[in-house]
Amino acid sequence: MEQYNLLYIDDNIDAQLSEYLDTDLRSAIVLNVSEHEFKPAEGYKSLLIKQEVVTANIILIDSRLFENSSANDGKFSGEEFKVILRKQFPFIEVIVITQNGEDES
Repeated sequence: MEQYNLLYIDDNIDAQLSEYLDTDLRSAIVLNVSEHEFKPAEGYKSLLIKQEVVTANIILIDSRLFENSSANDGKFSGEEFKVILRKQFPFIEVIVITQNGEDES
């Protein structure tokens, strides 16, 4: 059976989502779930060199993660960071968690 590494990145970890990932989803597939609490002062470049990012198969990332005014590397959305991740790591599936309206793409 195949295993997948799922990484959830957020500056404010959602307890309900963490519980779902840890219990409900694991019963359906072999899934190694980890979380990374992002510190905006670290900047997005720090994520690109983290071992847990490099080894992830799936990354869940908050849409508003980089819109914090204390982010060092500029402010942009999780959707924009997804593009950066896809260029750097084309085989990692990136899912942006958002409360925005539906995106047609």
